[in-house]
Amino acid sequence: MLLPAILKPILFYGGMVIAGFAILIFKVMWDDKQKQPASNLPEAKLQGKPKEAYLSWLRWVLLVGGLAMTGLMYFQTTDVVLVTGDGEEVTAERKIRLFGSSDYTLAPGQKGPDWMMSDPTWVVNRSRFTVKVVSVQYGRSFGFGSDPDIIPPATAAAFYHVDHIGPDDQPPNQVRDEYKIGMDTRNWLTW
Repeated sequence: MLLPAILKPILFYGGMVIAGFAILIFKVMWDDKQKQPASNLPEAKLQGKPKEAYLSWLRWVLLVGGLAMTGLMYFQTTDVVLVTGDGEEVTAERKIRLFGSSDYTLAPGQKGPDWMMSDPTWVVNRSRFTVKVVSVQYGRSFGFGSDPDIIPPATAAAFYHVDHIGPDDQPPNQVRDEYKIGMDTRNWLTW
């Protein structure tokens, strides 16, 4: 199931907020319990369920649900760049896929994502045009070839990341060395 990419940060941080709200409810109930004076009198019983009864199970539902939503967005999503277009125009949009990514037909010469140490970004070509991903290297290099990865129609390829999309979004001539290792790479999806 492909979802708009904007949902990933919304659901990730939303889950954190929900879990934080549940922790706040735990804190308020704990403070209220600590403030009750000890007495030898029997506790008065009211008809019906008190508000604390609802909060006692609601806090657990919010905590578990918030943590589950955050974990789902962090561990069970895969980034996808979906390329479409049948006419003269090609469009590409970022999506996320829940629960795996292994059912794409690989482009010729491509390996599956098993060799990657992190979650891949899939480029899925559903257009009638051939697209390519160009790896632009800055500074020193490992000596790898710089031939672009060709992705024919109805195939896909996995990459560590895709930084630039489309002929109008070309990589810059130079980049800042964030990690102070003297090299960097940008992947550019173009057609």
